[in-house]
Amino acid sequence: MKLFIQFIRLAKIPALMVALMWFVHITKWMIDADISSLGVYPRTLMGSSGILFGPMIHGDMAHLISNSVPLLLLGAALYYGYEEMASKVLVLIYLLSGLLVWLLAREAHHIGASGVVYGLFGFVVSGGLLAKQRSLTVIGMAVFVLYGGVFYGIFPNKPGISWESHLLGLMIGVVLAIFLARPNMTETKATGANANHTYGSGYYISYDYRELGDKQE
Repeated sequence: MKLFIQFIRLAKIPALMVALMWFVHITKWMIDADISSLGVYPRTLMGSSGILFGPMIHGDMAHLISNSVPLLLLGAALYYGYEEMASKVLVLIYLLSGLLVWLLAREAHHIGASGVVYGLFGFVVSGGLLAKQRSLTVIGMAVFVLYGGVFYGIFPNKPGISWESHLLGLMIGVVLAIFLARPNMTETKATGANANHTYGSGYYISYDYRELGDKQE
């Protein structure tokens, strides 16, 4: 019971993000609207709005579920191991992954939260590798074991998949771990503070963009 209560406390911000994703999807379904044009469309002014809105939009229910579960679990792991900086990291991953997709990705509408999921994975795993504390290393290793299959998604192996979102999100997470998590780990070790431990439940994510007119049922 205590573990469940702690999970709820740590996952409240990721849970709010997931709730918003579901609200957007249900509303889209109720009014029968195609809002994929609000996703990231690289190197256009209108498409830059997708940096904010793209992660909230999903192609279908399977797409939504495949991003909701890992976002909730990896987000909770982030707050469990790096609570003081977690909100900052989450916001940076959200914005920077979308920005890089806008700058570098193919010309198509990129939607979905997979870039954020890959960023969280990259940060938590890299933080564990860089950590001088056993608890943070355990968090990173657990996440790697449970979600290591995400590496399959960083290659252009399927049509309709924004592998760029995956790859760039992962890169952002790793870079943030190097510049944000590592100094914090050194400081934590010097003060003798203890980090927390984590948990895990496996789930694999799938695709992250749909070009206009691509109606996979």
